[in-house]
Amino acid sequence: METAPKTLVIIPARNEEDRIRTVITGIRERLPGSEVLVVEDGSTDNTVEVVRSLGARVVSLPVNLGYGGALRVGFQYALAKGYDRVITMDADGQHDPADLPAVVRGLDGDGNDLVIGSRFLGETTYSVPFARRVGMFLFSLIASTVVGKKITDTTSGFMGVGPRALPVVAQHCATDFPNAELICTVSTKGLEVGEVPIRIHEREGGESMFTLWKALYYPFKLLLAISMVLLRK
Repeated sequence: METAPKTLVIIPARNEEDRIRTVITGIRERLPGSEVLVVEDGSTDNTVEVVRSLGARVVSLPVNLGYGGALRVGFQYALAKGYDRVITMDADGQHDPADLPAVVRGLDGDGNDLVIGSRFLGETTYSVPFARRVGMFLFSLIASTVVGKKITDTTSGFMGVGPRALPVVAQHCATDFPNAELICTVSTKGLEVGEVPIRIHEREGGESMFTLWKALYYPFKLLLAISMVLLRK
C-alpha cells in the first residue's frame, strides 16, 4: 500500500500574532494531513505562543535572519526530517489556503519539481506600482529565458517544492530575496518549473519582513545573483 507524501507547510513569520491563527487554521482545513512549521524570525509579540497553542511546529530564531534566512531554515528542517514536499506561505494572511490544493496538483499532477503560485495568472485584481511592475517584468523575462517557458511571477512567496528540488533549495536558498534566484537555480539543475494561479488578499496590519532599503537593494542583488547562476551553468 502506498503511503501519502509527507507534506510540510513552511511559514516565515515576524510579529504576526493577530493573523497566524487564521493562516494555520485555514491550512489544516484545506490540506488535512499536512504539518505546519512556523519559522519565527525575531518577533517581539506573542507569535510563538499562538503557534504553540495551535499545536503547530515552531522554530524560533535567536536573531533576525530576514525572509530568505527563515525560509532556508525551513527548507533545511524539511530535508533533515524526510518530508516529500514543501509548500511555503506568508504569515500575514495575503495567501489564501484555498489555493493549496492547486499548488499540490501542480507538483503531483503536472510533474513539476517547483511550482510558483502566480498572482498574475487567471482572473486577478492584484496590482502593483508602475516602477515595481517594470522590475517584475524584467525579472520575469530573465527567468522565462532561463526556464524555457513563460514565468509570470518571480517574487511570489507561495511555492510548492517537490522531493527532487528540496535538496537544491535547501542548499541554494539566499538569505534575503530568494524566489527568482531559486527558480533559475532549480531550472539549471534540469528540474521542471511551473505556475498555478493564486489569489491575494489585502494585508491587514502586522509587520512586513521587507524594508524600504531591502526593496531598493533587491533589483541589483537579483541581477547579480541570476548572472552567477548562469555562469555556474
